[in-house]
Amino acid sequence: RSVFDSILRTTLEQHAGYLGFWSVWEPNALDGRDHEFVNRSGHDDTGRYIPFWNRGSGSIALEPNQYYETPGVGEFYLRPRREGRETVIEPYEYPVAGESRFITTQVAPIIVDGRCVGAAGLDIAVEDIPSAGADNPQSGVTWESHLQKLLASAKTEELRKKFGSQSWSSKDPNPI
Repeated sequence: RSVFDSILRTTLEQHAGYLGFWSVWEPNALDGRDHEFVNRSGHDDTGRYIPFWNRGSGSIALEPNQYYETPGVGEFYLRPRREGRETVIEPYEYPVAGESRFITTQVAPIIVDGRCVGAAGLDIAVEDIPSAGADNPQSGVTWESHLQKLLASAKTEELRKKFGSQSWSSKDPNPI
């Protein structure tokens, strides 16, 4: 787990335009030792490995992901697990460093032997889209074209009005 933490933290250090890098793993899928990590840094009371390395407080810090099993706000994890493919999650409110932030997520499932055992992703604060390199093809960010145009051209408040009032449904194959 410390090796994965090092990779996530170092990646965040190298990409100042991103809010955070994270991973969520299914119970005991990483190393079968969740019981040893209950409530430790980057884990919750389940002991699952759910690190969220972010700079929400202004400096890089680790906190556990939240709501990853909650339909709606947990679509950042539930959708790639359910669909088994990389995706971009439309803007949504999420707690980062104790404050609600309006973010978008690019996430990919982690597949082992044909089964999703977790997901890894990156988060960008909507207000930071230009600094994250959305308009720079050399940045390494790959956006779905319609979402890129929307995020690159719209103001944060306009996006909150458009996406913030819509609800998520775990039964909806195309939420928001």
